[in-house]
Amino acid sequence: MAEKLFMTALSPTMERGTITEWHKKEGKSISSGDIICEVETDKAVMEYESDFDAVLLKVMVGEGQSAAVGEVIGVYGESGEDLSEFSTDVQPLQVDVEAAVEPEKKETQVINPKAGRRLKVSPLARKMAADMRIPLETVIGSGYDGRIIKRDILGVAENHTALDAVEVKQADAVISRVSAMRATIAQRLTDSKFSAPHFYLTMQADMSSLLK
Repeated sequence: MAEKLFMTALSPTMERGTITEWHKKEGKSISSGDIICEVETDKAVMEYESDFDAVLLKVMVGEGQSAAVGEVIGVYGESGEDLSEFSTDVQPLQVDVEAAVEPEKKETQVINPKAGRRLKVSPLARKMAADMRIPLETVIGSGYDGRIIKRDILGVAENHTALDAVEVKQADAVISRVSAMRATIAQRLTDSKFSAPHFYLTMQADMSSLLK
């Protein structure tokens, strides 16, 4: 029987999460312990680990889209199962500023032409590469089994300090998606203005004698 895959709380304070990458695509088998997808929380990018053996039948929330904790992000079960009962849960994804960062999304799914397979990248390294606009296919991983890690991104950034400057000159403006962490910080600052009174004190002092 097909089951719903819910957005789970990956940190104690998590209320919503943004899916940065689906490691498992529709129709692919999932084993217990596999990483289903990566979710950006209010703290960091976390890996969503499977605790079941099944097939990912349908993706309900695409990459770059967010969902509240407890919302359905996918459906899993046995291959060939009837998904008609889940049709009402599937809503068209709204296009917003995510479309402006489409090149960044493509960078997280690059194929290594030399190895003929998808690059292995840690969540932190992927985020750093996206922020610095470093193409992952140009980075040589030094981690286990060729995995690209933080120090690899820092090494490329040090050797190509002019990369960002060149790209900025070629573009009139760059629109970046606000990370979940930045959105949380903005929300907390806004809430503080409404939840507690703010007042400011000023004082005037004659400092002329000290300046003589």
